[in-house]
Amino acid sequence: MKELPRILFIEPSAAPASSARQNLEAAGIKFTGAHAASREEVLRALSAFQPELVISKGSLPDLDEMEALRLSYCRDPRLPFLFYTDAKNAETAVQCLSAGAIGYISTKHPARLAAAVCEALEKGKPLRNSRPLKSARETKFGAEGPITAINEDKPNEQALRLTEKRYRFLNENINDIISTSDEEGTYTYISQSHYKLLGRGREVLGRSVFEHIHPDELASVRKILSDAFANGAQAKATYSYLHPSRGYIWLKSTGQRHTETIDTTSATIITRDISERKSAVEALRINEAIQICRETTKPIALLLTDIIMPEMNGKALENRVALLRPGIKVLFMSGYNEDVIARNGVIEERVEFIQKPFSKKELSTKIRRVLDH
Repeated sequence: MKELPRILFIEPSAAPASSARQNLEAAGIKFTGAHAASREEVLRALSAFQPELVISKGSLPDLDEMEALRLSYCRDPRLPFLFYTDAKNAETAVQCLSAGAIGYISTKHPARLAAAVCEALEKGKPLRNSRPLKSARETKFGAEGPITAINEDKPNEQALRLTEKRYRFLNENINDIISTSDEEGTYTYISQSHYKLLGRGREVLGRSVFEHIHPDELASVRKILSDAFANGAQAKATYSYLHPSRGYIWLKSTGQRHTETIDTTSATIITRDISERKSAVEALRINEAIQICRETTKPIALLLTDIIMPEMNGKALENRVALLRPGIKVLFMSGYNEDVIARNGVIEERVEFIQKPFSKKELSTKIRRVLDH
C-alpha cells in the first residue's frame, strides 16, 4: 500500500469547527494526521511521528506560533511549516512567515489551504523518501483525534531541545543582522542585533528597508533587491546607512529569496557593519590621491570628488589638494541635491556640482563646462 503523507496539526483543540484537518478532508486530500495541543505533544510528534508537513492554527496555552516554528526548524530545517490563522493573528503570521514558514493562509480563504498543502507535499517528496515512518510498535496516535500516547524518544527530544537552545543563543548574540523583507522592501522581521548595530529596533518593522540608505547608493541597492526577487539568486550590496547617532556607517548585505507561496514572497538578508574596513580603504584612497598630487610632474586639471566620505568630506579634500595644486578646478558630486548640501554647510553656494545618478554623457558635458569656465 502506498504510504500517505504525514501531516502534524498544531491546534488548541482536536477538531474545531473549521479545522485545517476538516478542510483538507473536504478537499479530498488523503493523508495520515496527528494532532498536538501542547508543547510536549509537539516535541513528541516531531520526534516520533516525523511529519512531512506541519500546519499551525493559533497559539497553544504553553506554545506560541513563533516558538512552534522554531521547534519545527530545529528538528529539520527542510520540514515545511504552514500557518493557518484567523485574521486577528495576521501580524504574528507575517513574523512566522518571515522566519521560515512556507506560507500564511487565512481561515477566511480555506480553499487556498488545500492548494498550499498539495504544493508543499509535492516539493517535499524527497524528504518523505529519506525519512521512513517508524513502526507501529514505536508510535501510537489517533488518526482522527488528539495524540493519546507516543513513546518518548528521550535522546531525540534532548537533542531537539539542545538545538533549539543553540538556535536561540545564536539569534540573540550574533553580531551580524538577520532580517527579512517582502517584495516591496518592507521589513517583516529583524534580529536583536539590528538595534545594537543600527540603533533602531522593532520600530522599523513595517517600514522600508531603504529608508536610511544614502541617496548615492539607493538606486543600486533597490535594483539588487529587485533582481534577487526576480531570479532567486544570492545578491550582495555595499552601501552607507544613516545611524541615528554615528552618522553614516558602511554596511554589507547578502540577501536571497527564500519563501515563495501562492500568497507571498520574502527575502532573507544578512547584514554586517564594515565601517572600520571601509574607512581604512577610503583613507588609503584619499592619501593616494594626495600623494599623486604631490609627486606627479604632470599637470592635473580637475579634481572630481564625492562630497560625503567616511574620513574626509569633499571640501576638506579640495583644501588639501589646493595647497599642492593651486588653481585646480573642482567638481563635486553627490546623491543629495545641491540645496540640501548648501543648507548643511558642506560646500558653499556657486560651486560646480553634479547630481547623482548621472550618465557618461552628462558627466562629460559637465566636466567640459567646468574646464572651459
